[in-house]
Amino acid sequence: MKLTYFPGKGAAELARYIMAQAGVEWEDIRVTGDSWTALKPSAPMGQLPMLELDDGSKYPQSVSIARYLANKYDLAGKSPEEKLLADAIVDTLRSDILNGILLKVFHAKEDAAKEVAKKEGAEKLPPYLAGLEKLVKGDKTFLASGLSWADLALFNLAKEFMAMFGFAVGAEYPKLNAVIANVGDLPNIKAWIAKRPESTF
Repeated sequence: MKLTYFPGKGAAELARYIMAQAGVEWEDIRVTGDSWTALKPSAPMGQLPMLELDDGSKYPQSVSIARYLANKYDLAGKSPEEKLLADAIVDTLRSDILNGILLKVFHAKEDAAKEVAKKEGAEKLPPYLAGLEKLVKGDKTFLASGLSWADLALFNLAKEFMAMFGFAVGAEYPKLNAVIANVGDLPNIKAWIAKRPESTF
């Protein structure tokens, strides 16, 4: 199995966390410049990340890839209802918070525009975090049955994306912070973070 992305964490890191926690081997391919230009015509949708399975089939879309891996490696939830909850949490993290708030700061070109985006983000973020706090059903995990990709997605958002743009999960969200701390203490996650290539994003 191969996961191809640019030389950074970005949209591929959630999938990497899932595979690392599952303890599976994969080819972590990172492309730049001319190598991406040559690869792009064969990439579904002409974009990365791209997951290539052992049969040579290739799949696009970061969240779809992560959801597939979570289901494959028993990190999606134990029942249809738990899977629904995990999906709802991940959609909130990736669509509403990452795309709806954080990436607006990233895409703002001028310093003044970035400050406006940060101010708006600081106003919009708390209701989402408060809602997510209420969805923690387990002991240091979102799901009552234990660890899931929803936990890994929160860790990814907090440690990579929110930190990059000057946001944080405050102390007023103790359950969310417990989920984040629990993921950070997982031996397989620690090992992946220690060995992954250094990157600025």
